[in-house]
Amino acid sequence: MSQRISRSLILLFTIILLILACSKKKEPVSPPTDNTPPEVLSTYPENGQTAVSVADSLVVVLSEPIVCSSIGTSVIYLNPTAVGISICLQDTIVFTPSEELRHNTTYTATVSSTIQDEAGNRPSEEYQWTFTTGHASPGVSWTEHQLILSKSLCDIAYSGSAFVAVGISGQVVRSTDGDSWQVIETPAVGDLHKIIWADTIFVAVGDAEFIMTSPDGIEWTVRRTGHVARSMNAVVFTGDMYVAVGGHYVTDGSMLADVRTSADAITWDSESIEQVGSMSSVVWTGDRFIASGFQVPGLVYAIWTSETGQDWVLKHTTTASAAHYEDVAWSGDVAIAIGFDPSELLFSSDGLQWNSRVLSQNHQSRAIEWTGSQFVAVGHFGNIFTSPDGDTWTRRESGVLTDLYGVWGSTERIAAVGGSTVLTSP
Repeated sequence: MSQRISRSLILLFTIILLILACSKKKEPVSPPTDNTPPEVLSTYPENGQTAVSVADSLVVVLSEPIVCSSIGTSVIYLNPTAVGISICLQDTIVFTPSEELRHNTTYTATVSSTIQDEAGNRPSEEYQWTFTTGHASPGVSWTEHQLILSKSLCDIAYSGSAFVAVGISGQVVRSTDGDSWQVIETPAVGDLHKIIWADTIFVAVGDAEFIMTSPDGIEWTVRRTGHVARSMNAVVFTGDMYVAVGGHYVTDGSMLADVRTSADAITWDSESIEQVGSMSSVVWTGDRFIASGFQVPGLVYAIWTSETGQDWVLKHTTTASAAHYEDVAWSGDVAIAIGFDPSELLFSSDGLQWNSRVLSQNHQSRAIEWTGSQFVAVGHFGNIFTSPDGDTWTRRESGVLTDLYGVWGSTERIAAVGGSTVLTSP
């Protein structure tokens, strides 16, 4: 056989083998079996997280996508119970509560074991974690404390360790936590209108030029009493000086303002200012005192200022058809005077020039306080309003219809009083 024929036969044989090899059917390769159930990789809030916003949604991230039809409304649930909606996003579940969660509450969150991946695998048990919500911002929500008292409360102060509230016929009550209250026996017999904490002592003022002090709200010492017709309505401490203001009627039916000053809250001097009217409140701006009140006859409502506490200048008046300036507060940038007028208040950047501001909601306030971060105004029918700047105001639900006459506040807590009711927030 020739060499050419041999090569031809070899080539033909190779082609036949290739044809036979390609004609064989390939067996399908089975994918590996998925026996691993979905696991929780992370959560928000994280386990043990505190100060969680009550408005936040819960987020659960899983190790693999799940069948979204496998989740129901209770795939994530909370204890204490909170109703909400769960949304599936492949490997993520988002639970959004229908209402805000409770403040200052520890929740246990549970992911149901009913979830399954595309292979039908389900977790062998539920997944749980805990988190705690933050405190409510002061002024937003209020707690009512109903006391058993025969006389109404007019004002409240806080020392850092105790609340003390004062009121009609010398009523004084004290609490270390704002929840449990004790009636305190004091030398006071007339109405007590105002109380402040002045670094180291409580100072309370009232009818008949009555002024008393206490280091703790329990033991009280009378510092001044005077004419029965003269009333001290408010008191303020500058850090170096105490000033109490008020007024009294004279024979022609008008009133004269009364001012008492002291360097130590023990010895008080009378200031003869001969200003017509009665001062209802007083505040110190760092540069001057601002007092609000009214004049009679004719009920003209007024604002006074003084740089010394002795010499007072009338700065603003308005008729009885407008506001009764019941109280005034200073933020460091603006002074706000409020009163019976439900639709307007006064504001000033220095206490010297005053302008009215129309309110979008009826106020009828009796007291106002700057807490360090916001104004809080309280008044008729349990009205409570807060404002960061004295311009934009938000009505807060107090839960009571009692007229509120006094308010104290800090950046951490606020308290208001009226009748036999004490309100605290948060």
